[in-house]
Amino acid sequence: MAVDTEPLDLTSRDWLADPYPAYARMRADGGLHRSRRWDAWFASGHDTCHAVFADDRFDAAGQPMLRMLQAELLRGAESWRAPVFPSEGRGGDGLRAAGRRTTGRALGTPFVAGLWPAFERACRETAAAAVAAGSVDLVRDYAIPLTTGLLADLMAVGEAELPVFRAFAESGYQPQADDAAARRVVRDVRQALAEQVVDRIKCPVDDFVGHLAANPRTFPGGQESGSGHLEYVLGTGLMVSLVTHQGLVLSFSTLMRALLDHPEQYALLRAEPGLVAGAVEEGLRFDSSTQALGRRAKADVELGGSTIPREPGGVPDRVGQPGRAPVARR
Repeated sequence: MAVDTEPLDLTSRDWLADPYPAYARMRADGGLHRSRRWDAWFASGHDTCHAVFADDRFDAAGQPMLRMLQAELLRGAESWRAPVFPSEGRGGDGLRAAGRRTTGRALGTPFVAGLWPAFERACRETAAAAVAAGSVDLVRDYAIPLTTGLLADLMAVGEAELPVFRAFAESGYQPQADDAAARRVVRDVRQALAEQVVDRIKCPVDDFVGHLAANPRTFPGGQESGSGHLEYVLGTGLMVSLVTHQGLVLSFSTLMRALLDHPEQYALLRAEPGLVAGAVEEGLRFDSSTQALGRRAKADVELGGSTIPREPGGVPDRVGQPGRAPVARR
């Protein structure tokens, strides 16, 4: 049965410093908690999370959620409203699955593989400049700009569009002045990328955006839709730009924090560079930058002795609508 208590205090200093003891308590209490504040369910523990992810009656409800919930709470929100963000899940399950396959293939092309040498050079040059300067903020001055550059190259963003792309890709690290400002950022980057996509459709180019543009999806009912395909490519590009940016920066940050907290491991890694690949893999497991994923129920679902009701139709404007089940990582 679900425990009917508030499972997580997302503004607690203890939780911010180390969320894993709270996750352990959730697992010990059965792994399924109903939050009255958000009218949602928090699931933890391998078996419970596997049951959610393996059940096709649950649908994706967006990208990593706890960070966004936390940001809104810290801003003083009493009911969380989703930030301006390219929505997932429009167009039906078949389209979404096909879209994921196309995106995966696009990320496995020789064009993408060819980006890494330049990225490695940029990392070395940025690090050398930081050493020469005598100090560096590893997140602000190193991880964020390098990741922006990598994703701008992935999206083939030109110099003229780079400021617009940077404003969008880096928007997750500081609160927007207001909702209108956030909408302007999304509008501007959509316009810039839309022009690029149209160019790729007219004149194919063998790059990431070109691969997406060259593989139109068949929409529900078997009808091809030019505007729908454009929206799919735009949404994919925006999602990859924003979510990948945060995933890379936050994973780097948590790994560096762990190494600084364990200087003997850091010294070992510096002495034996061949261990770097394993350290990165272990860092992703040790302290994940994705603390929760969201799901919503498309039908009434029995889970852990409780019934999670079907979410009402449409895409709700609050994460805490019935049927959404953020799934804790540990």
